[in-house]
Amino acid sequence: MIDSGEYAGQRVEFEAAQCEAFGCSLENADLSQIFNYNERVYIQVKTYNSFCVEKLWVGNRGRRIEEFGPDEVQALQKYLFDHGLDVPSFNSLIRSQYQSRYFLPLGGQILRGKVKRLMYDSNAKECSVNRITIEADVGDLLFIEATRESVYIHGHWMGKADLSYVLEVGDLVRFEFHPVFEKNHRDLAGGVPDLPQASLVWPGDDDSRPMYHGQATRPTITPKMDAQLWEFVQKKNMDQRMFRALVEGRLPPKPKESVSEPIGTITANTEELKNDVDPETLKMASLLTKMKSSFGDNGMLQAMMLMMANKSSDSSSDTANQMTQMMKMAEMLNGTKKETVAPSPAVIEQAVPGPSGYTFPAAGDADPNTKKEKSPTSTNSVGSNFQMRIVPKKFN
Repeated sequence: MIDSGEYAGQRVEFEAAQCEAFGCSLENADLSQIFNYNERVYIQVKTYNSFCVEKLWVGNRGRRIEEFGPDEVQALQKYLFDHGLDVPSFNSLIRSQYQSRYFLPLGGQILRGKVKRLMYDSNAKECSVNRITIEADVGDLLFIEATRESVYIHGHWMGKADLSYVLEVGDLVRFEFHPVFEKNHRDLAGGVPDLPQASLVWPGDDDSRPMYHGQATRPTITPKMDAQLWEFVQKKNMDQRMFRALVEGRLPPKPKESVSEPIGTITANTEELKNDVDPETLKMASLLTKMKSSFGDNGMLQAMMLMMANKSSDSSSDTANQMTQMMKMAEMLNGTKKETVAPSPAVIEQAVPGPSGYTFPAAGDADPNTKKEKSPTSTNSVGSNFQMRIVPKKFN
């Protein structure tokens, strides 16, 4: 957030390649070990777009550390001390020679909510709870989702744990929501999730929020957090060894009976479903299944079309009679579909060319010399058995 100058009040985003600290590039550094929340920095924006950062830095620019004067060296040492660093560790940091650690966002607005639902990935073999839904009242009712990678229990990361061991529906939690990380999550996932994603979730008070100090690879655990942790563990019917195994991912998943079903998964008893459906509907479904397996999709659809066409003439018939009629119609349609038999060579030799193709003798007529009766031809005939007689005109 720019707080002075022409663009005061404007929010900008930047990357590590655009940052410097005391004349050293931070392109390969972990910025979370250099910058803190509300850190005061200098920003230069591009001339053609004030939302694009040209350069962001702290300390002096244009000179190397070896060229600093006494006052500049003292300013550098004070800045590094406030961030848990010294000159050798700072040099290792800018050279990307540091241990990686789990991401923690900079401090933001802390919101309160309660666990609304525990969810597990139905496609995973282990079926451990790896997501939760949080209900929060922030003026309006807000539902927000969080993965176990963003959950901490009094400073301990739960990225490998089954959350059903430590969280239950109705538990109060604190969380932070950062829209910039939500945008990155949506882009990386290749789709838009149903609910917004929380950046950080933890039980306890505001002081239990996890944070790093210096180059530590684990969040700092204060004596207060440690006391709250073991009190929390006892309430969850666990001991220290069990909780350590949970954090390390060595604890087997909790039985599903005590875990809420995931969104989109519905389980019900077959007998209960049958009791909720009337017998007539079940009978119709059984007949339709039988028709489809016996006559195929086309035969079943044609029978249904014929039945619907005849339904208006016989509206008093019940459903059972209609289904029986459909079965009969499907059998009739199926019976009419016979395999085509190619005529024998003797029959093909007897074919006589006609105006609309070849004419074949009647089936079973073996004597080609047998003469057949021909119907008298009429020049003015209408239909097959009606002849028109022209009345002669009378001349005066």
